[in-house]
Amino acid sequence: MYGNRAVQDRLEMPPASPPPVQRDVAPGSALPNVTDLAESHYKEQMGGDAAISRAAEARIIPDLMARSGNQAMYQTAYAKASKLAATRGTWMPDIHKLIPLVTNAVAAIPNPSLNPQQDFRAAQAAAQNAARPDPVHIVFAVTFFHDVTNYAEAQAKAPLNQAVTNFMQGFLGLQMQVPNAQQKTAWASALKSMPWIATLLTDKDRALPKPDSRSRFWQDGGGLDDAGNVVIDTNGLPPKKQVRTDIDNGKVYERIARADRFLKSAVDQQYLNRINKPQVVVKTMYASGEKAGGFFKKVSDDQKWRAHQLGNKVVLAQNDDYSIFVHEVGHYIETMSDGFVWRDVHKLMADRHAGAGGANVALLDPTGAAAEGRYGGDYPVTGNYTSKVYASGSTEVVSMTLEYLSRPSDTLRMIEGDPQQTAVVLRGLKPTEYNNHHALRAFDQFLPH
Repeated sequence: MYGNRAVQDRLEMPPASPPPVQRDVAPGSALPNVTDLAESHYKEQMGGDAAISRAAEARIIPDLMARSGNQAMYQTAYAKASKLAATRGTWMPDIHKLIPLVTNAVAAIPNPSLNPQQDFRAAQAAAQNAARPDPVHIVFAVTFFHDVTNYAEAQAKAPLNQAVTNFMQGFLGLQMQVPNAQQKTAWASALKSMPWIATLLTDKDRALPKPDSRSRFWQDGGGLDDAGNVVIDTNGLPPKKQVRTDIDNGKVYERIARADRFLKSAVDQQYLNRINKPQVVVKTMYASGEKAGGFFKKVSDDQKWRAHQLGNKVVLAQNDDYSIFVHEVGHYIETMSDGFVWRDVHKLMADRHAGAGGANVALLDPTGAAAEGRYGGDYPVTGNYTSKVYASGSTEVVSMTLEYLSRPSDTLRMIEGDPQQTAVVLRGLKPTEYNNHHALRAFDQFLPH
C-alpha cells in the first residue's frame, strides 16, 4: 500500500540550492525594533515583496489613467520643470501646453492592458519622445510618470502599513505580570483541566480521532499527507545515495498524517479555515538531528538535512520525527494566522528579556550550544533556543511549544514547567476553548492584556 503510494507521490525535483539561511541576529548585535519585526511578519503573511510588486503592477495602468486627470500631479511635475527652466534661464510654457505630453501617451495604451508594466513603459517612452528635445519638457513628462509609479507602489503597500500601525497601537500598551511558583502550580492545574489538554494527557499515543472528512480545516481542504501535497526531493542525488527507507515503507506518510491530526486539534478551526495547508517536501536524506554515534558517524554531510520552513513549504528529512513536522508547520501557522499569537509571543520574549536585565543586544546562548543570538530570560522546558532572534520576526516559541505538547513524554512537562509559555500559545491558537474555560480566568493577569 505505502510502497505504491510512495511511487505515486515521487515528484522528482531538480537539484536544490542550499537550505535558505534564516536572517539570524548574531550575538552582540542590536536587537531589531518591534516595528521592523512587525513589518517583516506581515509582509511575509501577505506574500512578501514579490506579492507587493505584483499588486503595484496591477495598479499601474488604472492609476496612470486616474492620475492623467489629476491636476495636482501635473502641478508637481510642472513645479519641478519650472525649477530647471529657471536654472537654465529658458522660457517656461503654460502648463496646459505640457499636459498633452501625458494625455496623448495615455490615450495610446491598449484597453484592456494585457501587460501593465510593458504598456506603462511604452507610454512613458512615448511621452518622453514627444517632449524631445526640450529638457524642460522631458523633466515634466519624466516627473509625472515617476510620481505615478510612487503612488501605485504606496497604494500597494498601504495594507501592510495599516497592519503594522494597528499592531503597534495594540502592542505598546500591553501589560503582563510574572507568576510566582505557587501561581504557576495553580495555573498548570487549570490548564490540565482544559478539555483538549485533558485529552492529550489521557491519550498517551496521540491517536487523536481523525477529523471528519466532510469538515474543512485547511482552507483548501484535505490533509498534509495528501498525495498531491507531498513532494519527494532527491536533491539530485543518484539512487545509491538516496535515503528513502521511511518513504518506501510508508512511515513518513504516517508521521505526516499524525502531525496533521494533531495540528487540526491544536488550532481552532476558524484559523485553519483561513489558510491553505503548506506543501510538505521530503528529502531523501537523514535528519541532521540524529545522534552522532554508531552508524551516523559514517553518514556524509550531503546525506543530512536540517528541517526548516520557508514560505508555504516545510522541508524535512525522510526520518524526521512527527514532532518535528509539527514544529515546522507551527512556524507556518504562526506566520499565517492573525497577529494575536505573534503579538503575545513577542511580548513574552520582550518581558523575559527585560526581566533578565537584557540590554538592546542579542545574547549568546550561555550553554555555547550555538552561536545564535537570543533574547534573555529563562525557558525552563523548551530551552534557550526558544528565544532565538530572527530579523524576519519569526520566533521559535509557537513551534517549540507545539512540538513539546505533541510528544507524549513532554506534554505534562511543558504544562507544569512553563504554564505561562504554554498559555500564551494556547490562548493564541485555541482562543475559544481557552477563553471559555472558567478555571483559567484567575491567571489572565499573567498574559498580555
